[in-house]
Amino acid sequence: SETMKSLDSQAGYDLIVDSVDKIVNDKIELYENSGGEAVNLFKEMQNLVFERANDRSIYADAGPPGPYPSLNRLCGSLSKGGHITIICAGSGVGKTQLTTHYCTYMAGKHKIPVLHLDNGEMTQDEIAFRMCASHSRVPLKFIESGEWHDDLQYKSAVEKTLEKMNNEEIIYDYYNVGGKNIDEIISYIKRYYLSKIGRGNKLIINFDYIKSSFETASKSRPEYQVVGEMIDKFKKVIQRDLACDGQANVSLIAGVQANRVGTVGNRSSDNIVDDESVVSMSHRIKQFCSHLLILRNKSMDELQNDPHFCGRHLIKIEKARNVGVDHHRLENEVEMPDGSYSKNYVNIELDNFKIIDHGDLVDMLAARNEINDLATNDALDLPNI
Repeated sequence: SETMKSLDSQAGYDLIVDSVDKIVNDKIELYENSGGEAVNLFKEMQNLVFERANDRSIYADAGPPGPYPSLNRLCGSLSKGGHITIICAGSGVGKTQLTTHYCTYMAGKHKIPVLHLDNGEMTQDEIAFRMCASHSRVPLKFIESGEWHDDLQYKSAVEKTLEKMNNEEIIYDYYNVGGKNIDEIISYIKRYYLSKIGRGNKLIINFDYIKSSFETASKSRPEYQVVGEMIDKFKKVIQRDLACDGQANVSLIAGVQANRVGTVGNRSSDNIVDDESVVSMSHRIKQFCSHLLILRNKSMDELQNDPHFCGRHLIKIEKARNVGVDHHRLENEVEMPDGSYSKNYVNIELDNFKIIDHGDLVDMLAARNEINDLATNDALDLPNI
């Protein structure tokens, strides 16, 4: 009313409508958008950049490094708030081993709580036994059978592990979501986070693993669309619903099944597909996730070209929204000894449910060249005989 009275009596229709629109929509924005109004990024840029320069802990706390140095160098942290990391692998290759080992490390090293949501694949006993085997280095058979108690060395290792795991600062909660649809899972995540963790605090969700078994699919809603909606709902809950003061503090890591295109079998590395086409169910998984990592067994020729044992598995980074300090290694192809080029990958070893990083392809080729140099007389400075 005050605005209309202040207008000139000769004001045109467009000016009147524009004035009303501005007043009404400014008020509606406050009610409908909890994040406030749109922000001019150029005006905010200087404050943000200098804030990071003056307080380096902001960046470190936003995404602390994981247990795999090579992955940290190539694509940065996988636990940054609001990010979704997808591990794509075939059945039995090691999706659960990788995600569980990563999350256990983050819970112990950085004291970030972990919520393990199991989709009916493994019981809590199986997960607990594997975690104990991974950190105590005692074979799983001895832990499951109880025989660890009869061996002094195994007994000491298990007891030290249990003492460390019983630390109240380490939170690794397990919950079985088998038979629940995505809306029920999202509802539980909200209740758990707000009641036990608290808004504004960090949390890593380990979802094992993505499948559409308990969602409603039909001709009008095919499987790829259902799975895409699942990832989109996960993204919204961690980036918007659980955010505090516009800052996302919850991250999610999940496994997804690779289709038969990504199966190694007895094929050579030239005939193996290592791109988004190996992701089963939906192409939207790559679209909505922040990182997409492909985990697979090495082919026979890849094992034969290994100058020293670097593990029987590898991780290829198909998508990385974050990049690490060695981002050129991630983006550029690696020249092989025969003159061909290959996409870089990380060598890993799955040893009694522990994941060991053996460096990337660049490191492996450097080691190979070093071994070849040592094989020459000049390099060894041997006398002529």
